Amino acid sequence: MQVHLDNECSGAPDNAKSAKQNVGSQDSILKTTQSLPNNIVLNSIPTDTLTNRPVKRIKTQKIENFIDCMSEEEQENLEIQLAQALYLAGVPFSFVDNPLVIQFFQCLRPSFKLPNRKGLADELLDDVYDEVKMHTDEQISKAKSLCMVSDGWSNINRVSVQNFIVYTPKLIFFDTTFSGEESHTGEWIANQITQQMEIIGAQKFSSVITDTASVMKAAWKRIEEKYSHIVCLGCNSHIINLLIGDILKIDEIKDIVNNAKIIVNYFKSHIQAAAKLKRIQIENYNKEIALVLPILTRWGTHLSCFQSLLKSKIALEQVLMDSEICQKINREVRNNVLSEEFWEMANLITKFLEPIVVALKLFESDLSTPSTVYSNFKKLMNKVSEISCNFSDNIQQLIQK
Repeated sequence: MQVHLDNECSGAPDNAKSAKQNVGSQDSILKTTQSLPNNIVLNSIPTDTLTNRPVKRIKTQKIENFIDCMSEEEQENLEIQLAQALYLAGVPFSFVDNPLVIQFFQCLRPSFKLPNRKGLADELLDDVYDEVKMHTDEQISKAKSLCMVSDGWSNINRVSVQNFIVYTPKLIFFDTTFSGEESHTGEWIANQITQQMEIIGAQKFSSVITDTASVMKAAWKRIEEKYSHIVCLGCNSHIINLLIGDILKIDEIKDIVNNAKIIVNYFKSHIQAAAKLKRIQIENYNKEIALVLPILTRWGTHLSCFQSLLKSKIALEQVLMDSEICQKINREVRNNVLSEEFWEMANLITKFLEPIVVALKLFESDLSTPSTVYSNFKKLMNKVSEISCNFSDNIQQLIQK
């Protein structure tokens, strides 16, 4: 039957014929098309008769080696981008002299010439500064209203500096001045701030923000007398930090804070007790929880201290069940850990501090704007008023001040 279909049945479809016969018929079609006159269009031949032809696959070869090249413009562009990344990340300039770093860049892009540390500290630093300065000047010129933020402190060399930041509303570091032997009087600070504003144009500024020290308030008075359209305000982050500091001075809270410090200090200074606490934490919580010691003037860390203790409450109590630890442990630490009154007060203080620290983080954010200050303080007051205890009125009075 197959022989009949292949040789004698011309009306049989191609898929009924053997594969060998199909290949032969396709070859004959191709030969026929080659001999056709030029005025015959090949598209008139059914394409399905050609698609069944076996296609010979050509092997593609991998490129094992190639010659890398780089234009001068591309080299300069990559140097600038690398310098910006290193400056922003605070990476030491010796990074580019590290043999492994050099080897990495040679493997990544052989034609790229890694700049040396001298180039990073000299020409590239100047180039990046000029580029950033041009960009920030453009942002300042486009802004319709500006705010000048200023604060003074001592750098790592104990040199007194005054920093100036322009709010567009994006924060832009503008300048730094060194006071040298000058005293930071209200007059000196007011002169420094007005000089910086006049470089840009004092008419573009609507407000000045500093901390609330008495010398700063003296500077406010001079600035507002000179520019009637400018209002001077205190830094909200600074105010919130002072608020937390005042709250922690309330007698009932101050005692609990001291007891919390005693517990944390004990486990930080006794290696064996700390090791057993970590083991018990892993058994109970599947992770270690570091006990946080509050830092003076970083008032938000007091919340972290209480939170870390409350999270570790069960583990701390179980550590005291160890006979060896129980014999060695400080009696004051033991009494505090086993005191329900301590834990109730720690939980209560945490409830007060949580909304205050949330407000602190909002004010410290680069996205914070002066227009949200009132509403955030209003929210803070509402949350604090919901907490009832014998010293809640004192806290509300401190917030209202």
